[in-house]
Amino acid sequence: MKIQEFAFQAEQLKEIGIILRTLRLKKGYSSAETFSYDFDLNRTNYWRWENGQNMTVKNIYRICEIHEISPKDFFELVEKRVQRKEKS
Repeated sequence: MKIQEFAFQAEQLKEIGIILRTLRLKKGYSSAETFSYDFDLNRTNYWRWENGQNMTVKNIYRICEIHEISPKDFFELVEKRVQRKEKS
């Protein structure tokens, strides 16, 4: 993998983390720990996801289920955020 590709993937994961945090806050949870506890998610893993570390497709589906959005809608949120960031 080229360094540029790695940097791009790391940036995408960071954007996914920001979306996760935004969705959590919209659901009324200021604490990632409380959120992960209430939805039976591993607290440490959830913190990692919000901080841009890799997550599995299974976990993405679980997050989408919690927030009642489709994976397509989830990735559209990520794509819109990336596009806005590229324009600025």
